[in-house]
Amino acid sequence: MAAKAKRQKLATGARDRILASARQLFALHGFEGTSTKDIAAHAGVPSGLVFYYFETKDALIEATFENNPPLEVVAVMREAARQNSDAPIEAGLRAAYQGILEHRYQAYIFIAEIGASRPVEKRLRQLRKDAIAAFAGFLREHSGGATTSVQPETLAQIVSASLMAAVLLDQPRDPDAYIKELTSVVLASLRTTGGTS
Repeated sequence: MAAKAKRQKLATGARDRILASARQLFALHGFEGTSTKDIAAHAGVPSGLVFYYFETKDALIEATFENNPPLEVVAVMREAARQNSDAPIEAGLRAAYQGILEHRYQAYIFIAEIGASRPVEKRLRQLRKDAIAAFAGFLREHSGGATTSVQPETLAQIVSASLMAAVLLDQPRDPDAYIKELTSVVLASLRTTGGTS
């Protein structure tokens, strides 16, 4: 009876624990530097359970992006902008910063694995392309419909790179001041030929 209860407790949330552990360990040690045994130990599950849920290690790293966090961040930006009509771009950038901060393990993995030669690299490149397009759409919505001298796609790439660097590398002491300054840069870029916030 005790063994059955132990198995049920172990199975409850095992997949989620494996994914959470994989995110953390891949972010800290990279894909190659993390074994499935390490992931299982960190998750508190038997090693074989990793392959019960994920056929291969590549499938495991792909699953760490199954909810498409970069696209979720853009959706959060749009909602924040919608709720804050006085400063929609600032609200959107603040939401993006917070979203990347909350999903920093995926962000670390994304940066490390985007240049890899595994099948996941192609999926990550497409995910990045989709997120940049969605982010550019957000900027276009808030440009007042004017044509700007900086293409929204280019501005989206610059701003997303800045946000990633701020969260993952720089860790600003005053995130609020950083967001305000970044907002000023974006607004200046959107206003160069008559756009508005």
